[in-house]
Amino acid sequence: MQSTLAPLLEKFTERPVAIRDELRTYAKCDRPGFIDEAVSVIMAGCDVDISRYLVHLLVKTASVMNYLADCSACSTERANAIAKALCDAGAPLDTLFDEKLAAHVGEQGRGDTLIRLLDIATAIGSSTRVLPWRAQLMAHKDPRVRSKAAYTIASGSKSPAWVASVLMEGDFRVQANAVEGLWDVDDKNVSPLMVIAARSPNCRVAANGLVGLYRHGSLESIASIFKMAASADPTHRASGTWAMGATKDPRFAPYLSRQFEKAEGREKHRILRALSSIRRRQKQFEAAGTLRLSVLDREVSADGSRRVTFTLTSPTQNLPDLGPQNFAIWEQDQLVFDYSIRLTAAPPVIGFAIVLPRFSSQADPYACAVEHSLSAIIDLKRGEDLWRFERYRGPDPNDEEPDVQELEATDDIRLALHLKQHRGLMKDVRFIRQIAADPGPRNRAATHIAAAMDKALTLLDRVSGGRHLFVFFDPDDTRERGIDQLAKTLRGESVIIHGFAPDRGEDNKLWRALCDSAGTGSTFEQASIDALPERVKSSYVHLMTRYEITYRPPEQTSNASLCTILVSCPQGCTRESIDLCNG
Repeated sequence: MQSTLAPLLEKFTERPVAIRDELRTYAKCDRPGFIDEAVSVIMAGCDVDISRYLVHLLVKTASVMNYLADCSACSTERANAIAKALCDAGAPLDTLFDEKLAAHVGEQGRGDTLIRLLDIATAIGSSTRVLPWRAQLMAHKDPRVRSKAAYTIASGSKSPAWVASVLMEGDFRVQANAVEGLWDVDDKNVSPLMVIAARSPNCRVAANGLVGLYRHGSLESIASIFKMAASADPTHRASGTWAMGATKDPRFAPYLSRQFEKAEGREKHRILRALSSIRRRQKQFEAAGTLRLSVLDREVSADGSRRVTFTLTSPTQNLPDLGPQNFAIWEQDQLVFDYSIRLTAAPPVIGFAIVLPRFSSQADPYACAVEHSLSAIIDLKRGEDLWRFERYRGPDPNDEEPDVQELEATDDIRLALHLKQHRGLMKDVRFIRQIAADPGPRNRAATHIAAAMDKALTLLDRVSGGRHLFVFFDPDDTRERGIDQLAKTLRGESVIIHGFAPDRGEDNKLWRALCDSAGTGSTFEQASIDALPERVKSSYVHLMTRYEITYRPPEQTSNASLCTILVSCPQGCTRESIDLCNG
């Protein structure tokens, strides 16, 4: 269809007065057409002056709120989309909403209009504006209005006490909607209310209560949802299936898939809808990225319980504290219901520097071990953590002090900009891999290890979070140049040092003493070339976000063998199989 608005907007700058008149005429003569075109232009992004004038016309001339409230003019989905777009563009919809609701709230025959207005209030995040008319809405003779109002008022007031009073309401649909309105309310009094709702004799209210408990981290709700979905009563079974879809939890998918094969008619359709909801969200989580789960420890106790400790990281961003519903566990393909999860460490953004020799040959076995070590820990880097590499040259009496050139002087413009943005440190894994693989010119490396460590400490001072320094010592370097002064400096620094050196049969007291002079938690390890990468990785993963899962296996399982942990959250997903017998 040919656009009426586009040719006018092209001349807006050249003939602003005339074009404003024509736009005003268009808005008066063809309100639906003008609203559709103007909103599309605003949503697509346009000049600020144009956007402001279109919003002005939509509000004053096209009476956009009347249009949105008219159920015959556009669908609920379209009305909500337009309302959100106009709010983002600065339209005073809150005021217009108040006026419209006040005009119709007392009219018993305007049920459809009131329901539309309540939908719009939810869409634009203005549920609180409904509260002054709470009594009139809940006394409306149309049960559909009372039901919709119950949800909007509950989500706007965030009041468990008010919802508790609504549970005395005779209409179960009103009860169910009021309970749903508290699903995402962070209040310690919500969970007890959800327990009461979950015990309702009405399956719809009970299902909403179970979903609310699930969203508030109650693991008991999972078993109850399974029980409801397996009920002999078809109405309870339908509510249980709906609750599975409402949680969007992938642990329900295997059960629903098995039931789909046996179901018929409407029940088959309900199961398919729940499965689609779960799979749709899981695809979104999977598209967000792959999380990295590294097992630190696993234990099978004498009483049969299992304990698994692991780190969880995202390569693009630091993870929030995840709730128990973000984790699903199977043992021998049997879903585990009885488990608890504990966040044992959640470090904020950390500054991480690596000091290493500038190896003259990558064929050097120690160089290969360091390369493998770096590769392993780079794969585990958290998204927001900041890294730095500092290299030093080995002992050479002929070396002279170089003209120091900062790494920021690199010819790679993108890397230089990245370093400037992060004050000499790196966040992007692509650049970290690039610097780890390229030692750079020899004259960029410090002449001795103390100078490299001192430079790394100076850069780490720019990080407000925890600071860690991994140092790969050269076993042939016995120079004490700058070591005493560095040791004094370390005593006043809140930095943790982890030193590593290849084991050649004797303890290197110089490097051990240097690490001992640093903060609490600093370590020094000598390991064989083959064992070094695993030691480095182990030291690194203990700095990361750590969880501990304790669970009891299902009764159907035999001896401990294989445990599978699925983690799903908006930041990404991962599935890890863990051998409980070998750790």
